[in-house]
Amino acid sequence: MKKSILVILILCIATLGSLFAMNQSLSLGILADTYDLLEPDDLSFTLIPNIEYKFGTIVENAFTGFVYADLPYKIGDDFDTLFPSAQVGINYRIQSQKDAPFINMGLTTNFSQNQQPTTTTTLSALAHFYWYPYNQTQEYIVHNRYEELVEGIRFGFGLDVGADVNNLLETPDIATDLNGALVGRLLFGSSLSDHVWFFSNTTITLPHAKFELGSFSYMLGADAHSNIQLAYMGKSFQMCVGALGSFSLNKIYTSAGFLTENTYSYGFTLYGELSYFIIPRLNVLGGARFTGARASLDDEIYAYVSVNYFLI
Repeated sequence: MKKSILVILILCIATLGSLFAMNQSLSLGILADTYDLLEPDDLSFTLIPNIEYKFGTIVENAFTGFVYADLPYKIGDDFDTLFPSAQVGINYRIQSQKDAPFINMGLTTNFSQNQQPTTTTTLSALAHFYWYPYNQTQEYIVHNRYEELVEGIRFGFGLDVGADVNNLLETPDIATDLNGALVGRLLFGSSLSDHVWFFSNTTITLPHAKFELGSFSYMLGADAHSNIQLAYMGKSFQMCVGALGSFSLNKIYTSAGFLTENTYSYGFTLYGELSYFIIPRLNVLGGARFTGARASLDDEIYAYVSVNYFLI
């Protein structure tokens, strides 16, 4: 028993020691957003206090992760609608040297509640395993509070496997969905000058599958997502503009048969964002997004502003 306790203590000390050796951040923030700016009579405003902890960077560490939690409040709603959400993620990279092929694996879990159109509390988990056989990239840190920058091109493929447990706190029976997908990923980054960068990130899932345990129904589909971005990255100031595009074949094959429903959809988002560190620990961020989809190419404009203070 004493030996077991000693081994556990040694493992805990080793883990904590490795964490303290990593780059870490702990921030408290509040985000305010509004939508839809295209319909002034129907504007809604939300305040989202949040806390986030991160450890490790992909430039320096094989093991990285984060913990995020918030408490959204839609102005005008009753306070009994308040419900927290949380997300936890870890990632591990196996790589012999910086520009060599590598394996990337990780796990992300989410806990949240959706109150529209009915209240549903969901706990979800998604594990990923990707192999990048072609990797001609270098990664850089401009500011330890910003995301790492990638220069070069890499291609990889792998597997996503997860589960969603719905109606955790509601009257209906708990419903569980199993998810899986074969994934292809292509990333490109280029430094256009000392501070200007171009990024492109494309993900294709072919196929993705969903199996509902309660009804024993299933669905096979495919989708593609792409993000292009032009960014100015300074030591304390960041600015970016970009576009997101998506195309989905949601129900190519289901338990009811092949192409039994109207299955395809597409959408896009145009966005811009500014970020500035007033002092080394205080960041102000603001941005806007214009979205469109198959049913309507002028769906809404969403705007937000956020203030974050870094305790670590």
